[in-house]
Amino acid sequence: MGGSGGPPGGSDDSDSEEDPDPQGHGRDPATPPRPRNPLAAADPIAPGDQWIPGRDTSRILAPIDCEPWAVARLNHVAIMTMSIDVLFPLLPTQPGWIFPHLDPENRPQYRSTDYCSDLITEVNVRALLDTRPWDTLEGTDNMILFEVDVGGRLGLLIQAYRDFETSALMSYWESTHFFPIPDSAVRRGPWLGVYHMERNNRRSHAGRRWKAILELLIIAMREGWCDLDILLDPFFLHFPKRVKTVTWYPGVDSRQANLSDPNLHRPEPTDLLEALDECNAEDP
Repeated sequence: MGGSGGPPGGSDDSDSEEDPDPQGHGRDPATPPRPRNPLAAADPIAPGDQWIPGRDTSRILAPIDCEPWAVARLNHVAIMTMSIDVLFPLLPTQPGWIFPHLDPENRPQYRSTDYCSDLITEVNVRALLDTRPWDTLEGTDNMILFEVDVGGRLGLLIQAYRDFETSALMSYWESTHFFPIPDSAVRRGPWLGVYHMERNNRRSHAGRRWKAILELLIIAMREGWCDLDILLDPFFLHFPKRVKTVTWYPGVDSRQANLSDPNLHRPEPTDLLEALDECNAEDP
């Protein structure tokens, strides 16, 4: 019969499977779904300001709940409107976190005779740098707040920091062992003046790269990957603030002990390697 033929392909309507897309929408059933953006954070289970207090609007923070953060600098800051000025050049932490804090008027002022300033020579400085003392700072897999194989925007942040740390370890060590270079030493060995300039340049370059890391962190926080507390993880090394660079006076402990008691005759270091050992023993 002419009107009883089956559909094209010879299959009976009763045997056909139900159309998974009855609305059609013009999509080819064979087309795979569009892959999810790997940088996109998981969809929130509630409006942003409900599941992350302080995300869209600032709030007053309780200092006891926020150590070591300096809440006075964060009380009027919301994550979505945070600018890099909040985190750089001064991280909003309380004085004395990680690095000792001394008011400028209480900082010891040492003259060149108060420590072993004669050890700061080209030969000694080169010998010290040849040992690469900053290599002891390596080890960025000691994270607590996140997984080593974290992905998404947070993964990009972690990898960017790893690359930064690899190139900045020398500058970090120099910032925490910033020995003075007297003008008299530069006159005797002009190389020391060049080293002093290069040391400052390394610190400036590291500061700019650290700023870029913090800018990436702000993006990750806005997308919900993490919050500011991630910077408290031991995974991250923090430079001392430029105004509070940790000054290392080679041999100051033994020299001060001998000045206090002329009969002590405590051995003083004979080079910067011995001075570094003394420093590490006094303040590990």
